[in-house]
Amino acid sequence: MKKFIFLTKIILPLLWLLRCIPYKIYIIIGQILGVFLYCILFKTKKIISINIKHCFPQYNKKQRYNLIFKNFLSIGMNILEFIYAIIASKKQLQQLITIDDNFKDIISSNQAHLFLGVHFLCPIIAKYLAVYSSLNIVYRPHKKKFINRVLKKYLYNNYNKAIINTNIIAMIKTLKNNKQLVLLFDVDVGKNKKSVFSTFLNRKASTSILPIILAKYNNCQTHIICFARKKDKTGYILKIHKTITQFPSNDKQYDIDKINNLASEMINEYLDQYLFSYKRFKTQVNKKSRIY
Repeated sequence: MKKFIFLTKIILPLLWLLRCIPYKIYIIIGQILGVFLYCILFKTKKIISINIKHCFPQYNKKQRYNLIFKNFLSIGMNILEFIYAIIASKKQLQQLITIDDNFKDIISSNQAHLFLGVHFLCPIIAKYLAVYSSLNIVYRPHKKKFINRVLKKYLYNNYNKAIINTNIIAMIKTLKNNKQLVLLFDVDVGKNKKSVFSTFLNRKASTSILPIILAKYNNCQTHIICFARKKDKTGYILKIHKTITQFPSNDKQYDIDKINNLASEMINEYLDQYLFSYKRFKTQVNKKSRIY
């Protein structure tokens, strides 16, 4: 008990001090950290390099290097933003986030909506949506146990309404009850009946048909949602990139191609912030071929 009291006396003032540090300082430190990570994370750099090379074959070496370096800067900022997201108050987070009116109107409605997003490096938006909104967030546990423990303790456990990615029944019930659901769909789910291969950032990728399954319930509207760091690094934007009409159709390949095209279009606006360190193209059409 005495040890706990002693640690509390140290940690609480430290957290208060961290909360007083301006957001801009976090961004600067994050960029410095990103440069350092670029110099030591060779495996991560290789994965990012492979993804960029296959997604943008038209890029020359200098263009690829610039994007790889900027992506590492985003990774560094992402780590500091995660710390800021943990300690910042609701008011501090709100001051950083610009939400478009269309999105506000949708989440305040009593209707089923499916928001499809991609993995941008943006923990502050993730924290805000999960903790301070009525949205139901689908999360995917991290494969690395240590990272997953950290995420679970400081993020997942604080979600108002969290649904693990394997609990499809809970997702369906959410939409049936006229609630809104957020799903990040840009994950490699292997080669099986639950996926199709579709072009994503100029390369064929295994893509889950889960968005099609969910969109069938309760006549829910489906949207591609954009949440990213502003290009001037003064905050974040949260907006509807596109509302998908006539979705789903009777052609699952057409539907998945449609959402992948829209997602790719959105990613190109904030290219350096995308999670290129993820092995998005691990599953190939030809099982014998590998790119990683």
